[in-house]
This record gives sequence, structure tokens and C-alpha cells, in this order.
Amino acid sequence: MLNALIQPDNNSLDETERLIASGANLSPAQCLSIYQNGYITRLTKCLAEQFPALNTALGESLFEQFAQLFLTEYPSNSYTLYDLGKRFALFLETNRPDKEQTEKESWIDFMVELARYEQLHFSLFDAPGHEGKEWPALNTPDEKLVLQPCLALAHYQYPVGWYYHNCKQNSDCAFPAKENSWIVLVRKDFYVTTYPLTQVHFEFLKKLQETSSISHALEHISQLTREPYSKVYDSWQSDVKTRWLKSGFFISK
Repeated sequence: MLNALIQPDNNSLDETERLIASGANLSPAQCLSIYQNGYITRLTKCLAEQFPALNTALGESLFEQFAQLFLTEYPSNSYTLYDLGKRFALFLETNRPDKEQTEKESWIDFMVELARYEQLHFSLFDAPGHEGKEWPALNTPDEKLVLQPCLALAHYQYPVGWYYHNCKQNSDCAFPAKENSWIVLVRKDFYVTTYPLTQVHFEFLKKLQETSSISHALEHISQLTREPYSKVYDSWQSDVKTRWLKSGFFISK
């Protein structure tokens, strides 16, 4: 039945009549056509809700074309629509219009990255978090702190996080120029926030994810920047730690 809904061209008349009962004034094929249109329309709308900035960037018509092709190749296979768009960015990358060209189109690179960002952002809404539990005090020692579970790091070639949030305020926002973007997404009190990072701060958090040790992460930054450990430590204590604690980056061990 699912195949009949998502691939109408593959349905024979006999198969349709076997699966679908006639309506009062409609043939089985006409009934199936109504189901098909409703099914695809509903799932396309769900994708647009999961990828609002991409829908704006592509325009509704082009977004719907990509969405319907995607749903044909990757039909929903879960009772929930939460994971519907999980492979959408991969689909866009695999089926990009310029895939046979030696020189790739920059706007397509941007669209693929925007889809990856939106999927990551969406995934944090239902990820395990720290809601309902006590957050660490601002004077908590470094050795007692670890990154909270609902935190994700990402690096993009375009400022897709900026574009995503700017689109909420201005649907006519222009595509941004290519520019390295390091970000961290954090959910606190059921609200997901995107924070821009410097490359150094990104590397610090990445190392902290790997080691669960702030001192090891600070040593890594000292080696990376060739700055004395004492200078890196002082910067962490005076410029960074309190701000990130207030933003919900950390929980207590």
C-alpha cells in the first residue's frame, strides 16, 4: 500500500482494484489518486516545517519538487514523522543538479549545508537533555564540569546559523557569502540556541567532548595557539567560563 501511495506510476489497474475499494462515484484508481495527493502533500508540509529556512531559500515551488523526489526515494518508514527529514541533506547532496559538473555551484553548496544545519537544530528538540535538573553554580571547579548532553558542535563553509535565524525576521534575506562558520547549539529549558564560536573556542569544546576534561582541553589550546598555558587558563576563567555556564553549556559530574 505504501508503494502504491509514493510510486503511482508503478501501480497496475488490477493491483489498484485489489487494494482500494470503489467510492460511491469514484473508481479505485480515482480514490487512490486522492490518497496519493493527500499523503505526499502532508509529508511535504512536514518537511517544510522541519526545514523552514531551506523552504524560504529555495522557494516553495522548488522545495516541493525536491521534497517529492526525496519522499519517493526515502519514504517514511516510522510511525512518527520526527525522522522524516533525517536523510534530506544527504539526498540533496547526492542529487544536486551540478553533480556531473567539474565546477560546483556555490548556491547548491549553501543549500546542502543549510539542510544539514536545520536537521541538526531540529534533532535537538527531542534529544536527551538536562531539563528538570539543577545547573552548576558559577563557582563550580573545572574538574566537576562536563558538557551537557544536549549540545552539538558544527563547522560550515557558510554562516547557515545566521541565515536560519535571520530568515525568521526577514523572509527576503539574501544568501550570505562563503565564510567559515563555527557554532555550538545548546538546548536549555527546552529552547535551542545557536552560539557563534571562534575557531579556537570550537577546538576547545571539541577536545572537551573527546576528553571530558577542561584541563586537557586547555592544554590542547595552549599547544594549538602556542600560547603559555597560564595565559590560556586566565582567558578561560575571566572571559569564557561564566558566560558559558550561564548559557547552559555545562552540567556537574
